[in-house]
Amino acid sequence: MEINLNRTPHHKDYPLEHAKLEAGWVGKFFGTGNNASTNIAGIILIGIIVSIIIIWLSDHSFLIPYCEKAIPVITLTLGYLFGKNA
Repeated sequence: MEINLNRTPHHKDYPLEHAKLEAGWVGKFFGTGNNASTNIAGIILIGIIVSIIIIWLSDHSFLIPYCEKAIPVITLTLGYLFGKNA
């Protein structure tokens, strides 16, 4: 009796498919595991910077009060992103 230990190519996809099923739709957007928190922080950072640019281009009177609230969040997010790798 001969046992064939060679796996067919579709067996390689099982861990990936399992991870996709566990992640759900939020996991598909943000990622899973350690990457999720970094991706969420990056999206927040990009969103705040884009909103500052939009406010700067449209309504200058609201820019200073908005930046007073947004800059601490930007520095906090950057500190998290760079400090996470240390």
